[in-house]
Amino acid sequence: MTTAVATRPIIKRGSKGEEVTRIQTLLNKAGFPPGTVDSDFGSNTEEAVRNFQKANHLEVDGVVGKDTWALLLKYAGGPDSDASTRRVYTVQKGDTFWSIGLKFDVSDVAIQKANPHLIPTNLQVGTQVVIPNAGGSDNDTPTRRVYTVQKGDTFWSIGLKFGVSDVAIQEANPHLIPTNLQVGTQVMIPDVGGSDHHTPPSGDHTVYAKPCSRHGDLTDAQMKANVLYINQYMTANGWTKHAIAGLLGNMEQESGFNPGVWQFNQKTSGGYGLVQWTPARDKILRWMGNLSAEQADHMARNDPKKLMDKQLEYLLIELKETRLDKREWIPTTNYNSPYVMTPEEYIHSDKNVGDLALVFHGSFERSRDSWTFKQARINNAKKWYNFLV
Repeated sequence: MTTAVATRPIIKRGSKGEEVTRIQTLLNKAGFPPGTVDSDFGSNTEEAVRNFQKANHLEVDGVVGKDTWALLLKYAGGPDSDASTRRVYTVQKGDTFWSIGLKFDVSDVAIQKANPHLIPTNLQVGTQVVIPNAGGSDNDTPTRRVYTVQKGDTFWSIGLKFGVSDVAIQEANPHLIPTNLQVGTQVMIPDVGGSDHHTPPSGDHTVYAKPCSRHGDLTDAQMKANVLYINQYMTANGWTKHAIAGLLGNMEQESGFNPGVWQFNQKTSGGYGLVQWTPARDKILRWMGNLSAEQADHMARNDPKKLMDKQLEYLLIELKETRLDKREWIPTTNYNSPYVMTPEEYIHSDKNVGDLALVFHGSFERSRDSWTFKQARINNAKKWYNFLV
């Protein structure tokens, strides 16, 4: 704690003056708006302080003491935080956290953590963005944010803006009714590393990706390396080998296990990635922060593991969606699927891997494949099952 924080007065309801103005300004920057910045610590400011304390696991008393001062100043990037390692960038037209990060050699994740009050998919021209030290730690910046509900919002649509599942948002806001979100309501956005986080494999793993618009650009050895990684990832998240093989049978047909493959060269209106999310711009690319085709290709070349992890995490999130108008997985016996299965039933199934390949295709992919190509999915599933066991 800095000396400046240690000597700041305790501020509470009824307080007035410059210190209250400072607190109100910091609360706004941190995403906990107290209403009018008027130098008067009234009920609105107290409520904002309580929300800030609750979000950051402090004692919730509505009083700004030394602990709340310290975290509020750091959280909002104030002058009492470590300013020597931070820079400020003014948003230009077309900027995203990803493109800004490229200018400063800082990850988009680090920038998002340093600016928890900003919505990554809605950066306004002229907004000031704090650029963290590329060599510093991102782990000591709080990652909880607050979002104000707009007309038409759902937990699902809000989650897409922040790369967080609707389930995690609901868990962080147990007092809100998902089917009755009121415009203006403040929604807590949990840390993406929270309880709904999906577990990637531990240790060092080589993953391959190549920007391309044709199938089969990875070598056989690269495909096998990616298969082993996907297997470890899904196993860590509770999938049986049979379910993984069914998934792999489809992935080979869709992408050849290349997370960087486009259905049509860099056309975001078409399919993209391991399971060819279509249209890519409204699904996987939007979830990853409204990436452009160029940014996706940059990630494929420079950080293929991150691209792979993001796509596998998004797939798992999609399989948890239960609302009829949002879900991607639709249990069916159409498309030659032999069983009607929920995602949970599929994930834990030990049925024939060829049958599971058809279940995944019918319930999730729903392509217009002829039986010849569906048979290829079956054969792929059997091949990869034998490879893994």
